[in-house]
Amino acid sequence: MRFLDGGGRLFLQGDNIGDDIGETEFYKTYLRAEVFKDRLVGNYWREKPYLIFGKPGDPLSERLTLPVYTYYKQYDLLRPLEGADDPFAGQDEDNYIGFIRYSGPYKLIYTALGMEAVEDAGIRAELVDRILNWLEE
Repeated sequence: MRFLDGGGRLFLQGDNIGDDIGETEFYKTYLRAEVFKDRLVGNYWREKPYLIFGKPGDPLSERLTLPVYTYYKQYDLLRPLEGADDPFAGQDEDNYIGFIRYSGPYKLIYTALGMEAVEDAGIRAELVDRILNWLEE
């Protein structure tokens, strides 16, 4: 917590973080997230692709569409708490993995989506580059 309180910048990614610490004060206060479901529902892998869309005008996500590998469905589905926002949108908001972005005394990007799950390597590299650039601003 001292790292973040001191103006730190954090890019945190990984499935089931919310399962492990989602009820803690750190999760709610510093990660500014809530888990509203603990897994994806639906057969995206076989029947249709699972896509995450950038929002128009958002410097982090504009013109990005993330094709996501979803055979492993244990992703926490996240929503931002007060003061944070989500730079992306899902094709189905009730079944969307989610990103948390916060900028205040510290900067944070948190998602339950591991970068290895973004199927296209070029898109994955662009996403990570944008996140790191945003954190450095």
